[in-house]
Amino acid sequence: MRFLVLFLFSSLVFAPPPLQTVTYLTDVEGILPKYENFFANNDSFEKGPDRKFHLKPGAAFVYGGDSIGRGSGAYKIMADLIRLKEESGENVAILMGNRELWEMSGAKNIRPKTGVPGELWMQQLELNAKRIAKKKGGDVQQIVQELNTPKNRKAFAIRYAFGDPNAMEKTRDEIASKLGKGISEISDLMVIDQIILDHSNNGRVAEFLSHGQIAARFGNTLFVHGGVMKEAIKQVPDKTELFNDSGKWIGELNSWYKGQIAAWRKDPTVSISEDGAMEMVFGKNSDAYNNPILPDQETIDWLMGNGIRRVVIGHTPTGEAPVIIRSANGFEVISADNSYAANESLAHQITFKGPGFSTADISFEPLSVPGINGPVRFQLTAGEKSLIGKRLPTGSVVVAKVELPGKETQYVTFHLGEKFAEQYALVPESVLSKEQLIDPVKPHFCAPLGKLGELADSD
Repeated sequence: MRFLVLFLFSSLVFAPPPLQTVTYLTDVEGILPKYENFFANNDSFEKGPDRKFHLKPGAAFVYGGDSIGRGSGAYKIMADLIRLKEESGENVAILMGNRELWEMSGAKNIRPKTGVPGELWMQQLELNAKRIAKKKGGDVQQIVQELNTPKNRKAFAIRYAFGDPNAMEKTRDEIASKLGKGISEISDLMVIDQIILDHSNNGRVAEFLSHGQIAARFGNTLFVHGGVMKEAIKQVPDKTELFNDSGKWIGELNSWYKGQIAAWRKDPTVSISEDGAMEMVFGKNSDAYNNPILPDQETIDWLMGNGIRRVVIGHTPTGEAPVIIRSANGFEVISADNSYAANESLAHQITFKGPGFSTADISFEPLSVPGINGPVRFQLTAGEKSLIGKRLPTGSVVVAKVELPGKETQYVTFHLGEKFAEQYALVPESVLSKEQLIDPVKPHFCAPLGKLGELADSD
C-alpha cells in the first residue's frame, strides 16, 4: 500500500504540466536571423545559462518545414531543431517541407563521388556526350569518361541535385569558417566532399530528416507544410485502406514517413513519393498567383467531422502578414510563409491557446502597409464571427485587424499579383462592412486594387 501511495504521489509531482500554448514557425529556408528573431520574441521559450532557447513547461512548438534553402544557416537551424526535439519530445513537431524531401533526391544523385553514378547524373552525361559527338564527332562512351570529372560533378550537384544555385558557396563559407581559412583556400573538391558527407546515410541531413514528420495535430488545429486537399486526405502511400479517423490517418502517415527515411538511409536510391497524401507537402491550396483558397467542401466537411476546425500551412509565400481565410461554417486556414517579404530577418509570431487551442494570437511587422508604423497584433478564435478571412470583390482578402490611436478600427487587405507582387491596403471598418464579402473558395485572379483601395487610402 505504501508503495502504491508513493507511486501515485510521484506521478502527480513529476507529471508534466498540461499544454497551454502551441507556437508556430515555418519556412525559415536557412535564414538564421529570421530563426533567431522568432525565439528572441516568443513567450513560449526562455533563454538558459547555455545561451540557447528552451521550450517552457506547458508549451508546444511546431516547425512547419523548409528549414533548408536560400540562407547559409541551414545546418545550424537543423541542429537546433534536433536539440529542441530531443529536449521536449512530443511537445515539438518538426514537419518536413518540400525542400527537406528534395534533399533525399539530391543525395541520390551525387553518388558519382563513390564511383556509382546516380541515374540523373548518368543521363546528363550521356545527353551531353551525344550532343558533342553529333557536333564534333567521337565515341560517346569515351566522351562520357572525359566528362566524368570532379568539376562537372560539382556543376551537376548544384543544378540538378538540390535546386539551390548557392549550395556550393554556402558550404564553402561554412568550411572556411570552421577551419579558420580564407574562402579561396577551400577547393571545389573539398566542398563537394562535404556535401556528399552531409547527405550520406549517417550525415547531418539524414539525422535531421529522421526527426521529422508529415503532419501534427494539437487540439482542433492540423499542421502540414503545403496544404490539405481531396487527393490527400484519408490516404497513406503504399496502403489501399482509407483512414476515416483523422488520428489514425495522421499516425499512419507519420509511421510511413519514418519507414521511408529508414529505407533511404540504408539505400540512397530510394525515392519518396510525391503523390496522394504527399500533396500535403508539395501541393498548394492557392490560385495561380499563390493567393490562398479554401479546400474543397468535401475536405472541409471531413476535417470538421473529425474535430479539425483549422489547418495551418507554410510553403506558399504570402507576404509580410499571415493570411487567414475562413468559411461560413467556421473552418479556417492560416498560411504563414513570409519568404521574400520586405525584411526577411523578421519572423511571424503565431501562438495558439485557449480551449482546444482555438484562439490564434498573431503578431507581425508590416513594412509595406500604408498607414501602419510598427508591429500589428490581434487575436482570432476559430468560429468567431469576423471580417478577417473573407474576400472582397477586388479579390483581396482581409488578413488583419488593427487598432490605431484616434481612429476607428482598421483592417489590412492583401493580395498577390504576378511574381509575388504584394498589394496591401488599410481599410476602415465602416467601409469594409458595406462590401459584399465572400468565402475565398474559388480562385480569383486579381487586377490591381481599385476603388476600395483608393477610398481606404484617402480616409
